[in-house]
Amino acid sequence: MTEMTDIKSIPQAPLTLTILGAIPVWILILLPKAFFTEIAFPVFIYAALIVSFLGGINWGLSLLHKNRFFLWSVIPCIFIWFVTWMYFINERIDNVFYYWVFLLIALLVQFGIDYFIAEQDEKLNWTRLQRLIGTVLIGLPVLVVIFRLAV
Repeated sequence: MTEMTDIKSIPQAPLTLTILGAIPVWILILLPKAFFTEIAFPVFIYAALIVSFLGGINWGLSLLHKNRFFLWSVIPCIFIWFVTWMYFINERIDNVFYYWVFLLIALLVQFGIDYFIAEQDEKLNWTRLQRLIGTVLIGLPVLVVIFRLAV
């Protein structure tokens, strides 16, 4: 097992896209409570798309390295799309707290899969730190939403 590299080892484009991609989710936690309920569902969908996008990247990396791990890379995607479908059906219900918890779980599981795949190839060492940054940048606002919904 190799250590995570420093932030300077991450190519500029992936790091910039990771940071910019987190902006819509951070906007949600900065909005007043009155706007929170109106924007929560689109932000949920956006975060679910991020989980699916990462699953697609893992699928490609697994096929590139000819390992059978690609099947595991889609499990968080399938899980989060089921949760998204349930959220959409029950959007009018006041208690959508659990859907956000499931979203956070899917994000963390996807990070674990990313970490495992990056360990398979030394050239992907920088992706572990980049995915940690991305998981924190998306996971913290989702956690804030979970706490706001719980109150």
